[in-house]
Amino acid sequence: AGRNDLVVQIFEEDSAKRPNDAQALLRLAAAYLEAGRRSDSIRTLEQVIVLEPSFKEQATYYINEIRAGRNP
Repeated sequence: AGRNDLVVQIFEEDSAKRPNDAQALLRLAAAYLEAGRRSDSIRTLEQVIVLEPSFKEQATYYINEIRAGRNP
């Protein structure tokens, strides 16, 4: 609890090992959001859309919520 920096580091390392894994990137986006790194979360969700176009609608919703200051 409260170690968002460690969680982010773990998920960054995981996604670096598997850069084409949309699920790994989703976990990273969530970790960024939890750590207050909203722009990193949005950037990562945009990467997910490129990798997994079928997730575009849901990722766009998340991005819009984050930009509005809410946590989806």
